[in-house]
Amino acid sequence: MDISFAIKITWKSLSEWATENKSHESNTILIFVPKDEFSGILIKEKGYAEQIPSSSRYIMDESNTFNIHTEYNSTISEEKIWFLSKNVRSRYSVIKNKINKGILQTSHATEIRKIIT
Repeated sequence: MDISFAIKITWKSLSEWATENKSHESNTILIFVPKDEFSGILIKEKGYAEQIPSSSRYIMDESNTFNIHTEYNSTISEEKIWFLSKNVRSRYSVIKNKINKGILQTSHATEIRKIIT
């Protein structure tokens, strides 16, 4: 398989759930290894649910939703990403216990690409 492309992403999030606002930032490298035009393997330097190197299956479905399925050591992560515009995306994720499939966390976020000029 040919490596289609690799990207480095950086993010910063702000949680307003607690009395003190907490900020978190990090980065990772993603390598896309296509199986065909719409699916393949996504290799991550640092995973989403567990902060370890990981390998995911991805597929772009008929409604242009980007689906990512990752099995980690103790959890399973399922993500759906909708590209609302060139610089805005909406992401929904579910993290489940790998043994009993119990839901540990769900999240929904709207993400805006920072354009540096």
